[in-house]
Amino acid sequence: MKSFDVYWHIYRREQIKPEFRGYLNCVLEVPLAPGLPVLRNILDPTGRNSPIAGRETLASLFEGPHHGVVFEGVCKSAVYELVALDPEIREERPQFSSYNREIICNAREFLLTDPRGGLEKLPESHARLLSGDLPLPTQPPVQAS
Repeated sequence: MKSFDVYWHIYRREQIKPEFRGYLNCVLEVPLAPGLPVLRNILDPTGRNSPIAGRETLASLFEGPHHGVVFEGVCKSAVYELVALDPEIREERPQFSSYNREIICNAREFLLTDPRGGLEKLPESHARLLSGDLPLPTQPPVQAS
């Protein structure tokens, strides 16, 4: 068991806009600590659809030291268009918090049929992640004395 909480959220293929559906998985890995940028991985579970896709599996990414958001079942053209929406990394963003928020929110807005659907029903940690903020560490319950 890890000494920190890691959160992952998977958007299934049926949540992707029909025009962007395919067989690739777009993965946004969010570092556990502030100050580092979101990492993007494109995975091709079939091994046939994209030369840019990595050979890693989702399971191997889940074991790493990152939070993450997975968009399951996107097409290659959607991936290219999404990358074109990336904000610039500027000197005034040394903590990358604004940059990371834009990357995650742009991906949700661009790829999903209902980008805000269900956020209010999620645990706070997941809602924060999907809004582009780092989840807060889980605090043990305070014992009354």
